[in-house]
Amino acid sequence: MKALSTDIIPEVDLRYILANPWSISAMEWRLGDENSKESMFHYIQELLTLTEEGGYSKIWRDEKALPIAILGCYPVAKTKYTTFLVCSDLYEEHALKISFQMRKTLKVYAQYYPGCSIGIFSSSRHPHVFTWLRFLGFQYLPNRDDGNSRYFEYRSSSN
Repeated sequence: MKALSTDIIPEVDLRYILANPWSISAMEWRLGDENSKESMFHYIQELLTLTEEGGYSKIWRDEKALPIAILGCYPVAKTKYTTFLVCSDLYEEHALKISFQMRKTLKVYAQYYPGCSIGIFSSSRHPHVFTWLRFLGFQYLPNRDDGNSRYFEYRSSSN
């Protein structure tokens, strides 16, 4: 299925985010040192490539055009998608606005992709992450947890 819209994410923006990560992104993506950041740079580039075929990618910027966050979603099966989010340290001051935009985007895509689900694993232990995922419409499915990662899923209606 063709994506509704996919932003082009310049390498410089991804490098900026990885060099200046939000504390939760730094933990989730294991950005402790330069080698880890370089490995994650290549890995996230691969994920962004996957969004080009039936998926979605979005970048948010601040008023100075600095990257705040990158969101991606890509298919892993016929009716199953997975998503990822990586944010710069600018995210805190824009979190509310971006969260409402993400929730709206999920609702639009749920109508466009009836009967599909989006899964995400989170290894964050920050309690607000789980509240935020529920705000977006994800449900926690503990039977799908993987090691230290908790599994959340967003389901569209079947129409």
